[in-house]
Amino acid sequence: MRFIAFVFLVGSSLPLACSSGPPEVPVNPYGKSLAVDYMAVGWEPAGPVWKYEGGALYDYFGMGCEVYRECGCQRVKIQDFANLEGDRVRVEVFEMNSPEGAHALFSLKIRPGGEIVHVGRQGWIEQHVLNFWHGSTQVTLTARLVKEVQVRRMSHLAISVDQGLTGEGDPPAVLKWLPEKGLFPMGRKCLAGPATLKLALGGDAWNFPPPVRGILGNYTGIQGGYQLVILEYENEEAVGAARKSAAPGGPVLNRQRTRMLVVHPKSKGNYLLAYIGPRDVEQARSVLDFAFKKQARNRP
Repeated sequence: MRFIAFVFLVGSSLPLACSSGPPEVPVNPYGKSLAVDYMAVGWEPAGPVWKYEGGALYDYFGMGCEVYRECGCQRVKIQDFANLEGDRVRVEVFEMNSPEGAHALFSLKIRPGGEIVHVGRQGWIEQHVLNFWHGSTQVTLTARLVKEVQVRRMSHLAISVDQGLTGEGDPPAVLKWLPEKGLFPMGRKCLAGPATLKLALGGDAWNFPPPVRGILGNYTGIQGGYQLVILEYENEEAVGAARKSAAPGGPVLNRQRTRMLVVHPKSKGNYLLAYIGPRDVEQARSVLDFAFKKQARNRP
């Protein structure tokens, strides 16, 4: 059996699931459901629950394995559902090693242009994909067959799945590092290492050394949209080396010469600040100076 699902992430798309064979462990395929009281919301299982863990995770994630590994994914459960109108939705439950990892994965999957859904700790839906996180779990619902324009009661199915989850957790403190002004709704992307940083940055290949963790914000600006990146390194020496690697001679342009990278010349502690956006040095300096003051006040 072959499972394929696509989730759109900031700046690029990542193939979530791509297995060349049956999953490692079927979980009660004759009645187990990932949703609680699913019939009350007009859905029913359209297949068994499958579980991937251990070495089978690499088969399931394919090229996206490093992103999930950095976020701390330990286990995935999958099940298809159908509603009374004939829509079909795949539910993927990603069990992480911490609430921070669940939130990081959630933040990387969502993108501007969707809507808030009141499910779990935070929920977001765009087009035919719904994501939410709850405790150390991140959940993705992806429409696989849509009879009309929208999937009916997709959020109801998500709430029913959420009822079966346990655990608590708050959004990571790193979110406070970014200024609010101009930030896109759900525009923060939590970074757990080099693979998540590369994914969040999109197509431009900036020369940042691998960070310990970080945060990326997507903003609106007078000259066009830009990104503010705050990266944590092991020590101040590593920050200095990262600054020289990313922007050795000052501002750097991408290959198309349409976007510019500017790194803040100062650092407090183990943090590097960078602007990526339109070729406007004054905007870049203003953004970085303001963020530098805010990050210094709010860093752990």
